[in-house]
Amino acid sequence: MKASITEIFSHAVRKSYPGPDHLPPVFLETPKQKEHGDYALNIAMVLASNLKKNPREIARSIIENIEDSEGVIKKVDIAGPGFINITLSENYWRDILTDIHEKGVLYGRGDIGNGEKINIEFVSANPTGPLHVGHGRGAVVGDALARVLDATGHKVTKEYYINDSGSQIRNLGLSMNYRLRQVKEPDIIQKIAFPEGGYHGDYINEVALMINSDSEQAGLIEEICALPPEKLLDAESEITERSGDVAQKFLLERIVDNLKNFGGIIFDVWSSEKELHNSGKVRAAMDSFMEKGLIYESDGASWFRSSDFGDEKDRVIIKEDGNLTYLAADIAYHKEKLDKGYDRIIDVWGADHHGYIPRVRGAIEALGHDPEKFNVLLIQMVTLTREGKPVTMSKRSGNFVTLKEVVDEVGSDAARFFFLMRRYDSQLEFDLELAKKTTADNPVFYVQYMHARICSILTRAKESGLDIPSRDEVRLKLLSTPEEMEIIKQLAAYPEVLEGSALSMEPHRLTVYLTNLAISFHSYYNKTKVVTDDAALSRARLYMICSARIVVRNALALLGISAPDKM
Repeated sequence: MKASITEIFSHAVRKSYPGPDHLPPVFLETPKQKEHGDYALNIAMVLASNLKKNPREIARSIIENIEDSEGVIKKVDIAGPGFINITLSENYWRDILTDIHEKGVLYGRGDIGNGEKINIEFVSANPTGPLHVGHGRGAVVGDALARVLDATGHKVTKEYYINDSGSQIRNLGLSMNYRLRQVKEPDIIQKIAFPEGGYHGDYINEVALMINSDSEQAGLIEEICALPPEKLLDAESEITERSGDVAQKFLLERIVDNLKNFGGIIFDVWSSEKELHNSGKVRAAMDSFMEKGLIYESDGASWFRSSDFGDEKDRVIIKEDGNLTYLAADIAYHKEKLDKGYDRIIDVWGADHHGYIPRVRGAIEALGHDPEKFNVLLIQMVTLTREGKPVTMSKRSGNFVTLKEVVDEVGSDAARFFFLMRRYDSQLEFDLELAKKTTADNPVFYVQYMHARICSILTRAKESGLDIPSRDEVRLKLLSTPEEMEIIKQLAAYPEVLEGSALSMEPHRLTVYLTNLAISFHSYYNKTKVVTDDAALSRARLYMICSARIVVRNALALLGISAPDKM
């Protein structure tokens, strides 16, 4: 819709001033005040300096050259120093409803992505414990953004990077050695201190019990029980490595299940840090950097010249003891993604990783790729409250509230909607009690109830002999109240909102849109009878609310939230 109006005025500009080779593009804006029309243009003022003319004179010339054979435009005014205010015809707005009905589930979808290949990596939590609420917010942002990008013509791959190597897995192995031995020989284990840096929380005991009951792990358990007490907490032993690997697989299975139960989050690719090391790709990436002179020796360590590529300082890439830093694996990991031919990489990280962006961006440039291909969304903290009071930390997880606990209490739909109510880089207060309310105070209930209410109206109408009408059966001109025109305009804006969400990488725009649409719809319902004694008017209103049902269902699907028929 917006594109067709833009073209009308672009043509008028070219017709008014055919001489200049490079005319500035026409951009439509939505006025803050409704009385100023549906759209506004500042093109006259942009042209004024180049043409050396009064902007109001330019605006008049543009208006005189408008060609509108289809009657899209109702009125055009010049305001202030040269703004062009545009009011579209009511018939044009009403015809949007037909477009919605004809496209159905495809309404709003577009092709601005033009097949751009995008890799989105999100969650990527260490497989050493349960997902917490911070992971949950990142999971929803990544998943919803992937759906939005797919709906706008991008080819999206969702990826999870498993940090299954390094000290955290060794510490997990030590924790598991201790707990597995504790299951078999509680008296002996009391004489040994729990490993420093080990993982606490009841979930570790649960995993130990699961491993203990797994017949395939009998050999590992026997070896752990045969260890002398002083060897039980040997971080470098082969048994500790195996113990950590087994434990992280059990924990990763839980993560997979929790994500599936959280609105059906499923990844296309699972990448392993350990496999990157074992395949030699990390070392190969480092050798390549050395050959290019991008790594130098200092103070017994090897340093990447990241300051040459915009970082504030150089970074250690090989430590004094010869072990590689996490940056080395991350360079190899992003190199592999770029080698696969992705046009853009989007990583969803916690806000505490802000300082890590320049070094990875620098590494991508050092690899010979455009650093602009690399985007990072930094997810801000989530504060859990219950009626305004902070929620106590979970004993079960050790030191945080798990995502599963939140989803079990409020449901997947409410959790996803609440995580997406604010822009991802703003802090979020998540009130658990509010998320469970079945009142208008709860935004997700308010939006879902809009869909359920429409379904109820359509059911009652059918029972009274009024099915959902076809376009031929509807007199759209009967939709004439300000409230009806407002709802129609909001429905017409959905493709533009979706496109803006994709371009800005801001899926929360859809929750804001749905909330505003719900406010308009419920207000309309409370003062207007949809099914009246006037059959023609009833059909027109049924046609409109059925259009709203299509849009609400489409938008909720992109958020991974259900559209219930009854509530």
